[in-house]
Amino acid sequence: MLNNTDHEVQIYTLFHMAKTWKNSLALWNRVIKVHGELFYPLQQRGIANRLDKNYTEAIEDFNRAIRINSNHHRSYEQRGYVYSLMKNYDSAETDFNLAIELKPESHIAWSNLGFIYWKTMDYSNAMISFDKAIEIKNDYVDAYINRAKVYFETGNYQSACDDLNFAKTLIQTNTQWQEINQLIKEYNCKNQKLKTKN
Repeated sequence: MLNNTDHEVQIYTLFHMAKTWKNSLALWNRVIKVHGELFYPLQQRGIANRLDKNYTEAIEDFNRAIRINSNHHRSYEQRGYVYSLMKNYDSAETDFNLAIELKPESHIAWSNLGFIYWKTMDYSNAMISFDKAIEIKNDYVDAYINRAKVYFETGNYQSACDDLNFAKTLIQTNTQWQEINQLIKEYNCKNQKLKTKN
């Protein structure tokens, strides 16, 4: 049976999902003000702060959530993602590895770890991470898009195009569609230039 606080947090969650509140940040600020620091509202406010580009506040919310429950992989994934947006790749790598320790089958943590390795030009570990993400969830579009970038950076142009073309069949959002089409255009142009040089 739910206690009053749990019941009210569920009501706020429904407000959030139904988009009947002005914005997520205001909603979760209200929940925390009324009910104190609870794990789920802190995590949700961290996400709202990230979306509003309040990265320092987002990190602090995830830190507080982790102090309440240090065994929840999503908090590390979320905090790692914010660190990556801040270009703090060492901290992001640490958090994604912690998320993987807690939940080895997290395709999101593996893919995000691969992204960090790609950004730091550790292509070998990036490929291992993207391969693992795809092994866990073979329709995870972001892993294919980012693995294509690694293939391209390492000169494996055909595999890059293969990944992008396959990702096109899995597209879930307009943003992914635009990114894939832009990369295909860019990579094909570069491929044609490279072929004419040979």
